[in-house]
Parts: sequence; structure tokens; C-alpha cells
Amino acid sequence: MLSSTSYVCFDEGHEAQVIGEYRIGDQLGEGSFATVYKAEHTTTGNNVAVKVFGTASDESVSMSDREVVALRRVSSLKSVSRFVDLIDDASLAGRFIFMDYAGTQSLQDLVNAHPHVGLPVAEVRRIGRGLLETLAACHAKGVAHGDVKLNNVMITPSHRRPSPVLIDFGSAVIDGGDPDGELGAPAFRPPESFMEDWEPTFNAACLVDAWGAGLCIYCMATGAYPFEGDSIYDVIRAITEADMTGILDTIADVPLRAMLAGLLAPAPTRWTAGRAAASGACDGWTRKLARVLGCG
Repeated sequence: MLSSTSYVCFDEGHEAQVIGEYRIGDQLGEGSFATVYKAEHTTTGNNVAVKVFGTASDESVSMSDREVVALRRVSSLKSVSRFVDLIDDASLAGRFIFMDYAGTQSLQDLVNAHPHVGLPVAEVRRIGRGLLETLAACHAKGVAHGDVKLNNVMITPSHRRPSPVLIDFGSAVIDGGDPDGELGAPAFRPPESFMEDWEPTFNAACLVDAWGAGLCIYCMATGAYPFEGDSIYDVIRAITEADMTGILDTIADVPLRAMLAGLLAPAPTRWTAGRAAASGACDGWTRKLARVLGCG
């Protein structure tokens, strides 16, 4: 079986591989089943991202099928990396999923730039609201992301303000689909997802998304990740045993702290992304004034 990194030759002096109408460029990231590259349309010059899966394994095919279904459902949303094209190349035993290119700055990069201090509260609110509204819109279309974490939220400039774009639907759970997929990063998963009797139904996965969003917003507000451990197993233990009330005492902004208490509450009492977005905790003073005046 060819690995997903075998499709493109980057040796000096060789031209980049052309797949369909796309010239494959630099590698952007790599996971267990796929590798992501930057690519360029050979006619328009538009940049896209391409996720390359091998097709020799049933698990890889199933994961790529699920991601294509998820992307097609949410591609009307402007705040996700939208589906562009799909190419199956039998000669390479590869599947190429082309999506909007969302740049190279992730929310992880933004948090890393403000260690142990956090982003300005106005920025936390703006990005947090955008992430929550995006997740709520995805859920309304029958798609739970399944892997909400700092590295899966890209930050793109919009009217001189950073806006979040959700990427990587490889762990998506589809409403009405077969819940046989694997959720994403353990560090951003809630306590119940580590229990033996937990099932990744669509509604359960939506609450996983809410927890992941809550952790992202917490990291933005504090510049730190709340769970410690020398290994991922220690981190999982910390997640399952955490006293979230004590952890959230570090958040000075009262409405934000209350919203995070809802997003990081135990299931099934956890707030959904939609409820959190509608709570007003991420609204700036202009939005709050508009609500008071009845025009927001």
C-alpha cells in the first residue's frame, strides 16, 4: 500500500504532481489516514487544500466517504473549509478531496502567541462566537464535527478582524449515518467519551463538539490548556476527574465564565453550541446595546 505521502514527489528538480486540474504543492499537515497539501488550480490559479487518502484500506475509504458526505452537507457555510472537488485516481490507489484553502494560521498559533495571558477579551468573544455559530449551523445540517480543537480552527482575516474557519471533517458524525467512526484528539474530548458504554450517536457527538469549543475558548481566554499530565493517559485521567468549577475560577469575565460552565458541564446537561452562541456571553458591547434597543 502506498502511503498518502507517496503521491507527490518533492525532490529538487522535479515538477509537482498534477492531479486533474490541480498542481500539488507544499504539505500542510499529516494524520493517521491522510496527508493535506496546498494545491493550485492550473487554469484559475486559485489556491485550495487537498486531502489525500489511500484507498487500499477499508477504514481509509470509509473515513474519506464520511468526510465527503459531511463536507457536501456544510459547504453552503462560509465559515468552514468548503468542498471543492473529488478525484479518485485508480492508478495511484488514491482519493483526493479538494477544499477551500484556509491559510496557515491556526487558533493554536494565536493561543501560543499569548502564553498564560490569553487573548484580549473582545477577540475571545468574537472568535468564540464565530466558532459556536459555525458548529450550531453544522449541527442544524446534520453534521457533528467530532474533532473540535485549536489546530482545526483556522484564523483568516476578515474586514481586518480575525475570523474562525472550521477545517478537517475526517471525524464527522452524520445524523442518520452509521456511527462507526473514530472521534478526534483525546485532549479535546469530554469525560463521557472515554467511558466503555458511551456511543458516538449524532446527539452525543454534538455535545462532544460543544465541549471542544468550550476548551478552545478557555485556552483563548487564559493562554493555557487546563489539564496536565506526562502522557495522554494522564491527560485523559485529568479530564475525567477534573473539578471544572475550580478550573473556571481563573476566568475573570463573568458572562464568559458562566457560558464556559455550561459548555464544560457533564453530559447531558451540557449546553449545546447553539445555546451558548445565543446566550450573549460572546457579544461585544455593540451587540448588547442592539439587543437592549430591540434591533439586534
